[in-house]
Amino acid sequence: MPMVSWRACRHNGRTFAQRMYIVLIAWLFIIGTLALAAESTLAGLALFVGAGIVPAWFVVWIAARHAAPRNRERSRPLGDRAARARRR
Repeated sequence: MPMVSWRACRHNGRTFAQRMYIVLIAWLFIIGTLALAAESTLAGLALFVGAGIVPAWFVVWIAARHAAPRNRERSRPLGDRAARARRR
């Protein structure tokens, strides 16, 4: 089975990262529903933060780290990018 880059994966015009945000929103909805059904307010808040906010922050942090080098490359002037491409 050939290896496929996540950046190259497209489904209905959406990239892998765009589809992951939908999964993230669904995860927060499910955890929020579980938190509402908790026995106490403190338990619900702890559940939402521990099982919802912290993992969601981690996913967004990882996505931002992967996007940072590409954003830096895009922000360079065109002449710098062309010179760098010629060196490769």
